[in-house]
Amino acid sequence: MNRVSAIVAAALIVAVMTYCAYLSGKVSGRANGRNPGGTSTQGSAEEFTRQGVFALGRIEPRDGVINVSTMIGERLITLNVSEGSKVKKGHSLGELNSQKLLKANLNLAEKDLERLQSLSEDLVSAQQLERQELLVEQAKAKLQQSLIAAPTEGTVLRTFVNNGETIGSEPVLQIANLEHMVVVAEVNEEDVQYIEVGQQAVIRSRAFPKEINKEGLKGKVERIGQIIASPVIQGFNPLAKADRHVVEVRVTLAPESAEQAAKLINLEVDVTFVRQDDQKDEKS
Repeated sequence: MNRVSAIVAAALIVAVMTYCAYLSGKVSGRANGRNPGGTSTQGSAEEFTRQGVFALGRIEPRDGVINVSTMIGERLITLNVSEGSKVKKGHSLGELNSQKLLKANLNLAEKDLERLQSLSEDLVSAQQLERQELLVEQAKAKLQQSLIAAPTEGTVLRTFVNNGETIGSEPVLQIANLEHMVVVAEVNEEDVQYIEVGQQAVIRSRAFPKEINKEGLKGKVERIGQIIASPVIQGFNPLAKADRHVVEVRVTLAPESAEQAAKLINLEVDVTFVRQDDQKDEKS
């Protein structure tokens, strides 16, 4: 009976190792000898470049996600937007408890300045006017700090504070311009030599609808990083090299692809950089 158990255990170990090796090839691309389709790419550099360069990446807004914050300790009276709201630059996003008092202080300071300016030079000195002008500017600055305004045109992605709550260290909300989307791909350091600015890239993920994932999202290489670093995206490959190093390659998505990408910010995706010959064939 012990012999049978040993044979079964050995078979299970072999099966697990085989499956891990399969995953290793799918996730790590050339570094482990397989592309995302499982086809071997061992061999010369020419053979590899015929099949393209494969990498993991993440979807991001081109200008990033912006945290909108205000003074800690203030109380939020009203939040004027909700998740998904479209806003213009400068749009009022909310009102704090202190705004009424700060507006009253500014109004009083401005009236005092007007009163001093209306007096003759015999009754008011230049120093008094300068001091009052400084008080007005300080009141304006404090009021400006209390305003929660949109720093850019975009969409509200997430809110962190509800009406009546006190502002803490976390932002009030997050906002991003979703009209322009990018994919930041982490390309193995030895594969960067095959990437060029303007090169086409295809982005796929099982999170996309099947009909979209079949063709993939389309984009072009905008920028190739110059810093070698450890990968941020670790994937699910237990056999991936622990000392793997990558270069970030920024891919700008086409407008029709950006619309789909905007629905899945920070999604981890598979990126295929199309070989140069294929790009020439498509153009011709």
